[in-house]
Amino acid sequence: MFLSFSEQNVFAALKMTNSKDLDVLATAKDAMLAQAKIGKVVFWIFLISGIAISLTILGAIIGIPLIVVSYFINKRVKNGKKTIEEAYKKYLTQIGVEAR
Repeated sequence: MFLSFSEQNVFAALKMTNSKDLDVLATAKDAMLAQAKIGKVVFWIFLISGIAISLTILGAIIGIPLIVVSYFINKRVKNGKKTIEEAYKKYLTQIGVEAR
């Protein structure tokens, strides 16, 4: 699902690299973080459009829910980034590789 990052998904993506090289693993992690950056762009689009639409009284009916949805998207992106970073560190520890 969009912006859904679990520790198992991160481990699976890192295992799919079939490598213990830090550069390869960091590239896989960066690819997952790039998906989170897309979520951040979606957050800003929803927020700005929600604010712009809410400038009129009738537009507030649509604009306020857009602002609320943008909040939940932002929260999910932040949690996703945190999950990716923590799972990456756990994976490195599990395979016995030290991060630089």
